[in-house]
Amino acid sequence: MMAINPGFRPQVSLAQAEQIRTVCKRSMQELLSMAAACDTSDRKLHYTYMPPRTSSEAAMTLCVSTTLYASLQDIQDIMQSRISRTNEAREFAKAVETHVKGSRLLMKISDNIALNWAVIESMSSVMRDRDFVYVQAREYREDLPHRRPTWISCTHSIKVDGVPPLDTSVYDVIRGGIYSSGYVFTEMPDSLGVHAVFCLQVDFKGQSPHVICQSTLKNWANALGRMRLFFERRQLGLLSDLILSDIQVKNYRTGMHCHVCAEPFGMLGKPDNCRICGEVVCSRCVEKKEVPLKNGPTKLSMCVDCLNSSMQPESFSPTLRRVGSGVVDTPQNRDRLQEASETILLPSNIYRKRASTVSRSRRTFSTSLPPPRITKDIPDDLDVLNKVF
Repeated sequence: MMAINPGFRPQVSLAQAEQIRTVCKRSMQELLSMAAACDTSDRKLHYTYMPPRTSSEAAMTLCVSTTLYASLQDIQDIMQSRISRTNEAREFAKAVETHVKGSRLLMKISDNIALNWAVIESMSSVMRDRDFVYVQAREYREDLPHRRPTWISCTHSIKVDGVPPLDTSVYDVIRGGIYSSGYVFTEMPDSLGVHAVFCLQVDFKGQSPHVICQSTLKNWANALGRMRLFFERRQLGLLSDLILSDIQVKNYRTGMHCHVCAEPFGMLGKPDNCRICGEVVCSRCVEKKEVPLKNGPTKLSMCVDCLNSSMQPESFSPTLRRVGSGVVDTPQNRDRLQEASETILLPSNIYRKRASTVSRSRRTFSTSLPPPRITKDIPDDLDVLNKVF
């Protein structure tokens, strides 16, 4: 982050603090309305562009939704930088908030309302960076129509005495506006993760090309995708001890249909193995994920069924996932399946290519080598052979 010391001295009276609470309540309702309009069941990143809902016609609205592999309490702890999770909160900010060039807490108005300042990086040198002075309100609710636990983090720009726009002759920054924006995290049924929606309603102000403003807004909204990747990598790290090796997965030659979509592989199909459940799947139903192993991060194949599950270690225990594959659940088999494997992990296509090459070379040697010929010219003295070779 850039080192900026703006020297702000915000001044908020009791009457202004009450007005700020009213603004936060109204902005939070508007945020929930936008989040409900762009809500989708898609577990991948889903973008929804909307018309502006503010008096500013130049405002741009973008909502992003996805599923996070974390608990609601876990998200609150990291985003609020609880004392016990300080190190992880710093790693979270470093991985997710790449669009933020500088930020500062200006004032705590109440336990859940704070006045903040931040500089957002522009995606082009043609467009100046934008800074925002906004009030941030956070609230936990269970009284929404779906009756599921929900945590909301809402931001809305306000004007406060003692926080003027920066001098453009000193700082290459323009003051922008953000309205009724923020995160909405909702716990999914059966604790299968958290459904997250990130809504941004921003007026960048100034004279900037619309395309660059849109690119900057999308990079800002992609913070939710970076958040999803952060929690996914952390969860995959917990599952690294349960990754199946080459000898533990099912033989791809025995599979005629994909375990996920049940479609036949055909002549040109490329079957692959899921490293979590070991089943044979097609290329459409598998994704490559980077898993931290003992020898370093390695990209492994994982089927969409396993990725769309809760991704909890207990649901991927070797006994549970292998009993349905013909393995009898006995104490001996349970110990054998749960013990750590040191087998080298190879991509399935390389493994098959190597096996076919070895078998083909063996056939070549067996047919091309002539039978051994015994001759009387070989000396009986082995010292002669040592001198020759």
